[in-house]
Amino acid sequence: MHVTTIEDELAAQLARGQIVPFVGAGVSMSLGLPSYASLIQELGNDLGFDGLIFEQLGDYLTLAEFYHLRKSGLKDLQNHLREKWRKTEKEVVASPVHRAIVELGCKLIYTTNFDDFLEKAHKGLKRSYRGLRSVNDFVNLTDDKVHIVKLHGDLRSPQTMVFTESSYFERLAFESPLDIKLRADILGKSLLFLGYSLTDINVRLLLFRLQKLWEAGPRPRFRPKSYVFMSRPNTVLTEVLRARGLEPIIADGVDQAASLAKFLKDLRARADALI
Repeated sequence: MHVTTIEDELAAQLARGQIVPFVGAGVSMSLGLPSYASLIQELGNDLGFDGLIFEQLGDYLTLAEFYHLRKSGLKDLQNHLREKWRKTEKEVVASPVHRAIVELGCKLIYTTNFDDFLEKAHKGLKRSYRGLRSVNDFVNLTDDKVHIVKLHGDLRSPQTMVFTESSYFERLAFESPLDIKLRADILGKSLLFLGYSLTDINVRLLLFRLQKLWEAGPRPRFRPKSYVFMSRPNTVLTEVLRARGLEPIIADGVDQAASLAKFLKDLRARADALI
C-alpha cells in the first residue's frame, strides 16, 4: 500500500497551484547577507558601541528602536544596507536557492526580507513580476505576473520597513492593506516557509492569527496544512506549531542552502509528474 508522505502532500498542492512560498532571512543569507544578530551588532558599532555588548543591551526590536531614535530615522541604515547588500543580477541568478524558488513556478510569493534578490532572480530568469510594498502598488495589478509581496517593506522605501519596535507593534494589529491581502490570498492555500527559524516571532504570530481566523469560520477542519523547511529538528517547537497546522520538513544535509535548493527542485519535479 502506498504511504503518502509530507512531500507527496506538498507536491500535490503545488501541482494544483495552491502553494504560497513565504521567504525569510535564511534564504538571503545564502547570498552572504548577515544574520539578524550580526546586523544588530553592526548597528551597535555604527552608534559607537561594541557590537557584541550592544547586542546584550535589549531584545532586537528594542535595539532597532534605539538606533532609529539616535539616527532620527532609518535613512542611514537604508544607505548602509543598500551599499553592503549590493548584488548583481548575475550573482543572484547563480544562487541555487533563488533560482529554485523562481523555478518553483508560484504566481504569488511573500517575503519579510528587505533586499531585492527575489526581484533580481525573476528578472534574470526572464519571469515577469510585480513587487508590492504598499497599497499604492495594488493599482492595475494583473494576473500575468508573479506578485512578490514585501510584507515588511524594502530598502528602496525606508518608510515601509518593519524593523523597529514601534513599527512591529503597529503590525500586531494585522490590519494593514498588506495584511488584509495576505489573509485573502492564503486562507485557502498552503504556506511554505523557507529560510525562517521556528523561534521567529513573526512566523508564530502569523500562524496564530490564521489559526484564529479558521477557528472563527464554519469549517475549521478544512484548513489546509502549511509547511516549514527546517535546518534541524526541534521537538518542542514542532509540537506547538503542528497544533497550528504547520508541518516540518527537515533538511537532509548540513549545508542548509544546498539542501533547500535540492528540496525545491525535487518538489517541482514531483509536482510536474502529477500534472
